[in-house]
Amino acid sequence: MKFCEKLNEYTVMISYTAKELSNLSGISPASLSRYKNGERVPVLGSKAFDNLCSAIAQAAENRGLSDITAWQIRESFIACEDFVSTDKELLRRNFNTLISALNIN
Repeated sequence: MKFCEKLNEYTVMISYTAKELSNLSGISPASLSRYKNGERVPVLGSKAFDNLCSAIAQAAENRGLSDITAWQIRESFIACEDFVSTDKELLRRNFNTLISALNIN
């Protein structure tokens, strides 16, 4: 399952509009729309990703679905086929090594 499909599944489950979820999560309507349409996927560990998981869990609790936790939501998103977790520290080190090897200032 793709990230957008899982997000849309949660949106239907919690019966929240995109605007309500945007307000609750603090994610801009444009970014949320891109997530829902499959144009973008949030970065693991980013504020947007964490806020989205928390907002869905809070909305689920508001709807009486207290068995859905932010951790379960996070794990289900990470399991999506198009969700890529990036080790930014490794990328930074590799980039610095490349810059040094090429002698770029």
